[in-house]
Amino acid sequence: MLFDNKTIFNALAEQYNAYRPHYPPQALLFLVTLGELDRTSDVADIGTGTGRIALELAKYVRLVYAVDTANVMLDQLQITAEEEGLSNIRTIEAPGEATGLQSESLDLVSLAQAFHWMDKPSALKEASRILKPEKSLVLLWNQVTNTKDDYYSEIVGLIKKYNPHYKGGADILSADFADHINASHLFSPPERYTFSFEAIYSPENYIGFLLSKSYIGVGIGSSDLPHFIEGSYLVLKDAFPDGNVVEKYETVMLAARKKD
Repeated sequence: MLFDNKTIFNALAEQYNAYRPHYPPQALLFLVTLGELDRTSDVADIGTGTGRIALELAKYVRLVYAVDTANVMLDQLQITAEEEGLSNIRTIEAPGEATGLQSESLDLVSLAQAFHWMDKPSALKEASRILKPEKSLVLLWNQVTNTKDDYYSEIVGLIKKYNPHYKGGADILSADFADHINASHLFSPPERYTFSFEAIYSPENYIGFLLSKSYIGVGIGSSDLPHFIEGSYLVLKDAFPDGNVVEKYETVMLAARKKD
């Protein structure tokens, strides 16, 4: 059965918010510096999900527009914003290709773990429309770097066993991101920045993280999912007998300025 993006991420909102790794502080501070952001800045985080980036940007800027098609994720973002005392986030239920935001009104547009879900030329055209001249578009995502470790390979094998449509490889299909930015002729050539970090999970939390992935949480059928979970738990128990699952990542940023 095929699901649209809204259905997928509404179904995964709880796991996504609870278990997805955060971005490292140095990457978030670099994003603020790169965008030359301050309390006069208005920004948009498109494909915001539960708001990992939006919530951080809100601590530095005047206003954040948090845009997503998944209303359940936006609801979770609002709950977290209230818990953190952040009142300068405006949620918008809309696709990244048609945000409804005012033209040339924003000082930064970020798309975190989101660009690969969109029609890329349309999303770039929309980002250019809503950005002020010479302001930055930043694509960013967390990429696993220890993919050759035995435990990781074994879990990929389990995913392929229970979801034959999964092709393996990187979490984010980012190989063509820079090419799309250049082909749009709307932005300067993108610059790439990386920030390494580690995340430590319990086996149970790591399985929660796995279930937050679209090709697992909704990609594996309900009858097979318990078998996948059991198999994954056995792999993790064997690979990490101390109960600490250590996974290595890098946050990757592609930053490009809107042309005049």
